[in-house]
Amino acid sequence: MNRFIKACVAGIAAFALALVALQPAFAKPNDGNFKFYGTVQSLPAGLYGAWVVDGRTVNVGPGTAIKQKYGPIAVGSYVEVKGWLQPDGSVNATKIDAKRGNGGGPGYYDKFYGVVQSLPAGLYGAWVVNGRTVNVGPGTVIEQKYGPIGVGSIVEVKGYQQPDGSVNATKIEGKRGNGGGPGYYTKFYGVVQSLPAGLYGAWMVDGRTVNVGPGTVIKQKYGPIGVGSIVEVKGYQQPDGSVNATQIEGKR
Repeated sequence: MNRFIKACVAGIAAFALALVALQPAFAKPNDGNFKFYGTVQSLPAGLYGAWVVDGRTVNVGPGTAIKQKYGPIAVGSYVEVKGWLQPDGSVNATKIDAKRGNGGGPGYYDKFYGVVQSLPAGLYGAWVVNGRTVNVGPGTVIEQKYGPIGVGSIVEVKGYQQPDGSVNATKIEGKRGNGGGPGYYTKFYGVVQSLPAGLYGAWMVDGRTVNVGPGTVIKQKYGPIGVGSIVEVKGYQQPDGSVNATQIEGKR
């Protein structure tokens, strides 16, 4: 009988370990299998329903823990989203956490990182950074320590939200390793939106075309890269705004 009991205990322990092994490595089991940071672009009154965060649909319901420690979450808020990735690329959120320094609505201070998609000659005027309009004028401090800022540059934006959802920038800072225009080295993180069978060809990562070929090092340490995977892209900007990737690495 003792042997039987010991065998049962050993079997239960092995089963429990197997369940733990199946859980996503990056998060607690109840958090889901996906995590990302982004800016809220739209959300319903009352918070429950479909949100859009950096172009991704986030489904929020009574089971979603919503933390608003630094002010009410609204359009323009910078948030961390955890949840379960769905086949259509949306996320069923288990937790949404507003990050420090960001609130919702006109007048709130905002800080975010993104890729410059367009900007006017002479720099003053309306920029588009990760789909957001950023108003730049003589009062904006522009730091270009790592080369001229242009289309494709990764920047940190600081400023104040406006009623139309834009940001009046007080400071824009180009980040290391990124310049503007063809030939500049670039590095960015994003979610794979599409990629060809066999991996070689044009990928779409957070709205940017990434050209992948035999010379691209593809690291898939945490499993096969596919639609919905978070990746780090390194490569060189092209005249059409795409990136010729030298390395793509799947992130945990």
